[in-house]
Amino acid sequence: MKGVELIKFTAKQLFSSRKTFVLIALSFLPIVIVGAWMYQPEGSASELFSGVFIAIFLQFILLIISLLYGTSLINSEIANRTISYLSTRSLRREEIFLYRYIASIPVGFLIVAVPVAICLALLDIHTGSISTLKHLPGYYAIILIGFICYNAFFAFLGVMMKRPLMAGLLFAFFWEILLANLPGKIPYMTLMFYLRSMSHHIADTSWSYQMEPFSTAMSALVILSATAVFLLLGIFVFRNKDLVE
Repeated sequence: MKGVELIKFTAKQLFSSRKTFVLIALSFLPIVIVGAWMYQPEGSASELFSGVFIAIFLQFILLIISLLYGTSLINSEIANRTISYLSTRSLRREEIFLYRYIASIPVGFLIVAVPVAICLALLDIHTGSISTLKHLPGYYAIILIGFICYNAFFAFLGVMMKRPLMAGLLFAFFWEILLANLPGKIPYMTLMFYLRSMSHHIADTSWSYQMEPFSTAMSALVILSATAVFLLLGIFVFRNKDLVE
C-alpha cells in the first residue's frame, strides 16, 4: 500500500535527520532537574514533576519538536525540489499531506515519551512509592494529543508560507506561552490552556489561573476540533498550491 510506504519513508526520514538527535538530547534535560531535586528534595514529587511537565515538556520541548517537524513535512520537500518524487507515488496531494503528518506524530511522541517515563520512575524510586508513575498513561495522552494538534497547525503553516519557521516561533513562544500565562480569559484563546487543564486533572496539582480549568473531555474536544480545522486548511492550501517556484 503506497500510503503505508509513505508513512514508513517519512518516519525513517525524520528519525535519521540531524535535528532528531538534537531534539533527543534536549528532551533529556529535564532529567537533570529531577536529579537535582532528588539530591535536595523540597516539596512533593508530584508537584515537582507537574511543574517540569508543563514548563519544560509541554511549553518548550513539545512545541519545538512540533514546530521543526510540522513546518518541514511538506515545506522542505518543496524547497529541496523533491516534492515531485512524492507526487509520482500515485497519491493525491491531500494523501501526501495526511500520510506525512501521520508519520510525524509517533516520531515526536517517542522523543518525549522516554524521558517522561524516566523522570517519573526516578522520582518513585527516590520516594519509594508509585505516586507519580501511576500518572504515566495520563501524561502520555496529553503528549499525544498535543502532538496531534500542534503538528497539524505547523504542517498547515508549512504549506501556507514559503518560510514558516519565524511565524511558527512567534506562534509557539508568543501566542502559546506568553498569552497562555496571562491573567483573565486571554488563555482561553491558546491551545496550551487546554493541555494544562488536562494535566491539572491528571495529577490534581496546583492551578495558577484565575478561571477554573476545563474538564478533560471538554479540553480534548476543543483541541481535536482545532486539529480538524488545521488539517482541513492544510489540505486545502496544499491541494491548490503552485509547486513551481
